[in-house]
Amino acid sequence: MEIRFDEEAEPRRLQLDSVDPTYTSSGCLAQRICDEIVPALLKQNARSVSATGHCVYHGPNGLRCAVGMLIPSDIDTKEIEATGIENCDTQDFLWAHAPLFYNSPDLGEDEKDYIFNMLERFQDIHDTSSKGADTWLAQLQEVVDEYGLVMPPN
Repeated sequence: MEIRFDEEAEPRRLQLDSVDPTYTSSGCLAQRICDEIVPALLKQNARSVSATGHCVYHGPNGLRCAVGMLIPSDIDTKEIEATGIENCDTQDFLWAHAPLFYNSPDLGEDEKDYIFNMLERFQDIHDTSSKGADTWLAQLQEVVDEYGLVMPPN
C-alpha cells in the first residue's frame, strides 16, 4: 500500500493509492504476531520444555514456545502452563499480559477466533514437530501463506 499526501488539497489529506481488502484490525494484529513469533522461534531453534519434557510457555534457560514469545519474560505464566491457546483462560491471560493484545483495538469474536486459530497453528509447530526445529521454517511458511501474511526476515 502506498501512502502519500495530496499537495493540492486544503487541508492536507492522506490519500491511499490502493487499499488491500484484507487489511483489517485482525489482519494487522496477525502480521504483528507473525513478525514477533517467527524470527524468535527460528533464532531460538529449540522447543521450550519443562524438566519432565512437557511444552511450556516460558521454560528453562529463557526458552519460550510460540505463544510464550508474546508474553514478557517478567510475567509469571504458571497459571496457564497446563493449558493450550484454545483455552479461554489462556486467551484472557494473553489479552491481559501480552502487549500486542492489550495495545490492540477491540476485535469482534470472529476476528479473535482468526487470531487464536493462527496462534494455535504456530503453537502446534512448536509443540508437535516430531522432526525438530529443523523443519520449522517450512512449517512456519505454510502458516504465513495460509493466513495471507508476509514472512518476516529471519
